[in-house]
Amino acid sequence: DQIPTYPQLPDYILQDPNVMQYFVPSIGFIFPDYSEDNVKEKIKKQVEYYFSEDNLANDIFMRRKMSKEGYIPVSLIASFNRMKQLTQDVKLIIDACKTSDKLEVKEE
Repeated sequence: DQIPTYPQLPDYILQDPNVMQYFVPSIGFIFPDYSEDNVKEKIKKQVEYYFSEDNLANDIFMRRKMSKEGYIPVSLIASFNRMKQLTQDVKLIIDACKTSDKLEVKEE
């Protein structure tokens, strides 16, 4: 058997079968668009989902945390796992929610 050559790797790595079994050549990676506008849009859509009729019909936790007027603290929304994947910046969440025609932000 002939071992294919990879010029960027030292020969001793290519000749050791224990090392080569973990080697996967890079084929490149396309990074997702994490511009602020893109993140804001994702935040807005996620918060709109949290307050959607479909979600609230099943989400007892959200309903219990709501005020009588239907508000939930932004700090609580920021603590949700899906939101933490996007941001933990409360100001960014507020700014994103302000761009929605489905959400109302109550400033305190």
